[in-house]
Amino acid sequence: MVKVNAGIRKVRLDDIFALTDLYGETQRATYRGIIPHDALELAIARRKPDWWRRNIDKGSKSLILEYDGRAQGYVTYGPSRYGDISYKGEIYEIYIRPDFQGCGFGGELFDRARSDLKAEGREGLMAWTIAANERAVGFFRHRNGIEFAKSQINYRTRTLLRIAMGWPDQPAH
Repeated sequence: MVKVNAGIRKVRLDDIFALTDLYGETQRATYRGIIPHDALELAIARRKPDWWRRNIDKGSKSLILEYDGRAQGYVTYGPSRYGDISYKGEIYEIYIRPDFQGCGFGGELFDRARSDLKAEGREGLMAWTIAANERAVGFFRHRNGIEFAKSQINYRTRTLLRIAMGWPDQPAH
C-alpha cells in the first residue's frame, strides 16, 4: 500500500518559490483566453518570491495545500475590502493546480479559511471572481454563494465583468 501525504497548513517563508510557480501555473490555466495575454503575463511577472515574502511578513493569512510534499493549491484571505457590513471576511484568492481540481481540495481550503475568519469574529464571507471564469462561479455557487455585486475590470483590449459572491452570516458547512 502506498502512503500519500496530503494536508493543509499555514504558508511559511520557505514556500515562496513554490507559491510563485503555483501562481503562474494556475493563472495561465485559469485565465488563458479570458484575460488578455499581455495583462496576464504582467500579473504573473509581478508575483515573484519577494511579493510572497512581503505578504507573509505583513501577516497576510494564507494556507497551502501540499500533496506528497508539493504545493498543489493555496488560499489567501482576511478582512473584507468591500464596504457591506454583511461581509466581514473575504477570500482574496483560491487556486488549485488543474490536475487537483474536482477532488475536493478547493472545498477544504475554502472551509478552513472560512472557519479561521469566523473564529476571528468575521461573520459573513465574500469572494470576487471574473464572471467568465465559469469554474470559479460554479465552485462558489455549489457552496451556496449568492451573487450580490458587480464591477468591471478594464484592459486595453477587453472589459471583463467581475462578480461578488457572498455568504452573509451563514455557518460554514
